[in-house]
Amino acid sequence: MAVATPRFLLGLLMETSEEQDRRVLTVLARAADTRPEVRERLTELLSLLPGLSPTAVAVALSGGYPKPLADALTSLAERNPALPADLLDAVPAGVTLFGEFPVLLTQSLVEAYEGRAKTQNGLRGLAKTLVHLAERLAGLGRADQAEATARRALDTAARLDEPGDLPARAERLLAGSHD
Repeated sequence: MAVATPRFLLGLLMETSEEQDRRVLTVLARAADTRPEVRERLTELLSLLPGLSPTAVAVALSGGYPKPLADALTSLAERNPALPADLLDAVPAGVTLFGEFPVLLTQSLVEAYEGRAKTQNGLRGLAKTLVHLAERLAGLGRADQAEATARRALDTAARLDEPGDLPARAERLLAGSHD
């Protein structure tokens, strides 16, 4: 059986419902689990249609064959640092199935907020994203990086007029890194 080209898949997926997208991604992930050429096509497909990323996350979380989808999403995050912030919300904290993908995505968001850190909203976004990044790093067992990021989040939150729960979340991460 020949592997469908990205152009064919792109044309196919331009006129499908979300449920049909889920089915296609499920079949591709299953095939990609044992066939490197299909894994390559899956990665190309997500690069061409990054809007499929939330569906890919949902399919990976629903079980079956998550590794090819996680690898494709990681590759996408490495190539496209402008993925939407709400995609990070689709990946539950503490889930390590996606490996580096949530870390890469959160790092790109940190960079975006750093450019806007001159305003209170920019600082708030930066502090919140740093806390998220520290949580993701801790979830992957990268304690030193998580601690450094949590300290940076704490410093950033201290510059806020109303820091909310951000300092407490950063402090919890710091306390957890010493356990």
